[in-house]
This record gives sequence, structure tokens and C-alpha cells, in this order.
Amino acid sequence: MSHDIFPVEFKDGSRMYGINDGTSCYMYPFLFHTQKVAQAWLSSGDRDTRILPTEPDNARMTEEDVIIYPDDSWAFNSRVSRPAAWITGPNKDVSREETWEDHTIYCRD
Repeated sequence: MSHDIFPVEFKDGSRMYGINDGTSCYMYPFLFHTQKVAQAWLSSGDRDTRILPTEPDNARMTEEDVIIYPDDSWAFNSRVSRPAAWITGPNKDVSREETWEDHTIYCRD
């Protein structure tokens, strides 16, 4: 399996971490406060037995601008709810419907 732990950087410089499943080109929407906790989740079982969190109610009410993969040349803007630890993306200047349809890197249940 090809899983990548990626950073999400907030405007204040703080970071959270997410997981990208490179095999299926799927970016999970939930985030972790540290790389260590993200790695522990990856080690918690195989792909079919890990517990997948569900989107918290009202996550979009607390979303803010972030950069996903800020240290890479292909970094991109998105939106995240810090208190909910959830990617709510995309960037506020792009319609959600367009981005969900055209960019599978964002995931939606």
C-alpha cells in the first residue's frame, strides 16, 4: 500500500496532518494533530479494518484557508475546520460542486 502522511498548514503556521492513499488516489478528509498520531492510525489495522471517522456536524461553519502539501511544488489551497480536524475544501474562490466533480483528490462521502 502506498500511503503518504501530508501536512496541512494554517495561516498562523501551525500544522495538522492527513493521509493520502496513493494506490487509490484518495485523500481522506479527516486530519490528525501530529504525524505520530497519523502514523499510529495507519498502523492500527489493514485498509479494510481501520475505523474511518465521519464528518462532524457543522464542520464547514469553522473552516479556514490552508495550504495542503505546503513544502511541495504542487501545493494547493483548500479549506479545513481546525476544531473538527476535517478537510472541508476546496478553496473559497472555487465552487464546491466544480471541484468535487473535477478533482478526485478531495473526497466526499
